Amino acid sequence: MTFQWVKGYDGNKGNEGSNILAKEGAMKIKEDQIDLMIPNEFDIQGPKLNTLTQVITYRGIKEARKAPTRRIT
Repeated sequence: MTFQWVKGYDGNKGNEGSNILAKEGAMKIKEDQIDLMIPNEFDIQGPKLNTLTQVITYRGIKEARKAPTRRIT
């Protein structure tokens, strides 16, 4: 693996914009309120967290969100 030094914020609008937003966030006096409530469709009871795999999780999401029926072409 090799690393290459790249000069940051050298006219890159994305980098400069993210730097401005980071400074604004760091200077905030009061933190933003974030809603941490779990939506009912994702509040799954039963499986233990340490046995819950990525495959099981995605399978549950897929079953909860049925794909819309597509027209036959």
